[in-house]
Amino acid sequence: LLLLSFLYDDANKVTTTTDDKDNNYNDDYEWAIFGRTLPRRGEFTNAVVMNDDDLARWEKYGTEYTRAISNVSDTAHSCNRYISDYLSLSSSLGGQTRQDGEVLSKDSAIYWAIAMVLSRSHSFGSKRGRWMTPVLDLANHCPAFMGGGRLECDDQGRLLLRAGKALACGEEVTLDYQVDNDAKLVATYGFSLEHQS
Repeated sequence: LLLLSFLYDDANKVTTTTDDKDNNYNDDYEWAIFGRTLPRRGEFTNAVVMNDDDLARWEKYGTEYTRAISNVSDTAHSCNRYISDYLSLSSSLGGQTRQDGEVLSKDSAIYWAIAMVLSRSHSFGSKRGRWMTPVLDLANHCPAFMGGGRLECDDQGRLLLRAGKALACGEEVTLDYQVDNDAKLVATYGFSLEHQS
């Protein structure tokens, strides 16, 4: 089990925790740098943190959007229950007290963390795992047919972002998020290529 827990404090600073004490770098410093690149609560909206008004905006585009948003929201709800049960939360977190069967509100730190993992991680071909890779998560989406890059692994096991087209000096490097429809882009990443949000 890999559990990455981002905790928001009242000063709107990101702190991170890890159970890995065997690494050879200053974990707190490295993760704090990455944490500062993440959007704060209220600066990002995907299905995990959508409110009723956000949902209503996307419902008008049809059931495909509603279904995709519901699927991602259900995943977040399941993650929240699993994390809450795993950590045996019985105290207050994010202003909400968890009791049997109750989950934390969508403005809690756990939902923010789930939104960040779902929107800023990649599966790199795996059906079971997801990885957050600092710097690569900053690459904007561009479909492969328009020159969006892809993630590859070299012969030494290093993760590479390979451009999907020849790039001129100063041109943006983009990544194909490998999402097959616009509704899933909205639900997972919070943006649409077909509709203004």
